[in-house]
Amino acid sequence: MDDIAVALAISKRTLYETFKDKEDLLLEIVRDHYVQMKEFSQGIGRQEGSVLEKLFMVLLHNLDDMHKVNKRFIQELQHYSRIVDFMHEAQKRKAAFTHVFYETGVKEGLFLDGINYDIVVALHEYLQGFIDFVLYRDFDFAEVMKTIIYIHLRGISTEKGKRMLEEFYNRLKSEK
Repeated sequence: MDDIAVALAISKRTLYETFKDKEDLLLEIVRDHYVQMKEFSQGIGRQEGSVLEKLFMVLLHNLDDMHKVNKRFIQELQHYSRIVDFMHEAQKRKAAFTHVFYETGVKEGLFLDGINYDIVVALHEYLQGFIDFVLYRDFDFAEVMKTIIYIHLRGISTEKGKRMLEEFYNRLKSEK
């Protein structure tokens, strides 16, 4: 809080008049980030293209963000119950959108028909726990996310979807 007050050129007292504690400040930052992500994703959603093309645009944006954030910051957030609760609730609210995403992918011939996508959406919640575990291992967070998303999407994709996925991931590899 001292560093933040200095960076903003305000007193620590002024900072505490706005935010009651460090968790309150961090929660506001996380909420603001979620609002920005949601607005960005909605903007992409209104563009032309398949659900996979839109997902790739969002993924590129998010991977760029992940490279900017220190893994320790993400680890630190796990110590604040209100932030963890907020992130879990945000994940649950995203479930309805995620279900529509999969249904659209099926209609576009990119995802397999006949899969119970309610189970796939539940898998997203399970994977959040895995991601929390991975944060404390010596892995690059962005690399973990790319790998999880790739394996997941490849498993539910039709041949057409797999071709798009391979093209996207080959492009990612060549941009390194």
